[in-house]
Amino acid sequence: MSASTDFLYILGVGTAGWFTFFPKLVNRNVKVIINIDGLEWKRDKFNIFEKLVLRINNLLAIFFADTVIIIQINGAITTSTYSKVLLINGTQAKNVYWKVDGAVEINDYS
Repeated sequence: MSASTDFLYILGVGTAGWFTFFPKLVNRNVKVIINIDGLEWKRDKFNIFEKLVLRINNLLAIFFADTVIIIQINGAITTSTYSKVLLINGTQAKNVYWKVDGAVEINDYS
């Protein structure tokens, strides 16, 4: 990355959230886009300490990112009537992007 970089796209944050502020040190105007692969801290394979570290890491990634891609669906999606998406931890709707590789059907009041 250089001082002239416009965008930085980080895939599979994992533990990289600790370092998401570094691009802003090199170039304050760079737009950091992060694709968080999943809610790692909720997985049973991690102990309580590992879950805490992963959770903090995720929050740092969200805090320092300009855009967070959090929803990817490999296939079709259909919503029920009155379906809602819950945004947590201060996530703003303008930072949520959907990538759906299939048909999309959004029912009434969703």
